[in-house]
Parts: sequence; structure tokens; C-alpha cells
Amino acid sequence: MISNDPVVDLRKIKNKENPPRQSWQEMVEGVMPEKPRQEPETEESPEDNEPLKEWQAPEFVKYEKSPAIAAVGIILAGGLLAGAIITKNLFFGVFIVLAAFVLYLYSGREPKKVNFAISKTGLWVGAQFHPFADFKSFWIFYEPETDLKEISFVSKKTFLRPLRVPLENQNQKEIKEILLRFLPEEKQQESFGDFLSRRFGI
Repeated sequence: MISNDPVVDLRKIKNKENPPRQSWQEMVEGVMPEKPRQEPETEESPEDNEPLKEWQAPEFVKYEKSPAIAAVGIILAGGLLAGAIITKNLFFGVFIVLAAFVLYLYSGREPKKVNFAISKTGLWVGAQFHPFADFKSFWIFYEPETDLKEISFVSKKTFLRPLRVPLENQNQKEIKEILLRFLPEEKQQESFGDFLSRRFGI
């Protein structure tokens, strides 16, 4: 007698109970999250480094030395040296002599011509580049009666002095319009040391 019961395939049941093993690589790929896709780094365009304005100026302003100021400096240095001899402070005496010698050499040095340039990304001073990202603001000192015309860039690092750039015969209004595209303008006060150097040539 033929039975009408359905035929059960034991091989299929076995395969359902024991699915095929995954390889170690397949299991890791299923657990590990996909790495985020990294966007390609944007490169600076060559146009960003093209100068918007360039000029030449002395690396520093050489002021005429006043004979009275020179005499005061000699008397002051002589007094300090005499005090070092009286107190038998050899190191201080040597320091005074070396400082006076360095100041004498520096005062007689002629300033060299330096190339300056402003681009979309920063300022060139000779071969040294200063990105605008390092500066907080700028201010242009302009006093026609004293021939003072220079840009002062304030660094974001508080321990650094402002970077002073001479403009000489450049149009300060034109340069101001260029800089305002990249940096804010904030008024600055001239330091006491710069004031003495400009007024008395020291």
C-alpha cells in the first residue's frame, strides 16, 4: 500500500539547522563598521599666492642720531661701568661694554632693501611668509609730519610683538582696502620704545 504522506528530505533539515560556516574575514566585515569616506584635501590655487600688491622698502627706518642723545648714552654707559668697577661686579661690567659695542655697530648699519608682497593668503617679507591666519588685526600708522608710514600686524600669540612693515612711498589707502578683505582693522597705540626711537633716533 502506497502512503500519501509527504516525503521529508533530511538533508534540507540538516542544512537549516547547521548553516554553512562563515569565514573569519566575512565575520569581521559584518561586524566592523565601514570607514567614513575621506574627502580629498583641497589644495591651494596658484592664484592664491599671486601678489595683489608688492613693493620695496628699507628693512628698518634709520633716524638721524642727535648729538645730545649720543652724549647722554655715553655718560650713562660710563656711569654704569664705573658702578660695576666700584662694586667689583665683573660680569656686569663686561655686559655694559658688550652692549655699548653692539649698539654702536647697529647704529652705523645701513638698512637693506627688502621685498614685500601681499597675497590672498598672507604677507611676504623677503623670503619669509606670514599667513593671515596668524594675525588678529592690523593698523596703519601714518604721520606725514614725521614720515611715519607703516603697517602693524598684531599676532594671535600674545607674547609676540606686532610685525611692523614699512610702506615708504606706497598708497596707504590702497593697501588698507586690500587688507580689509582678509583682516579686521583695529586701532593701535605706538609703543614707548618705538616713540623714543622715532623721536630721538635711538
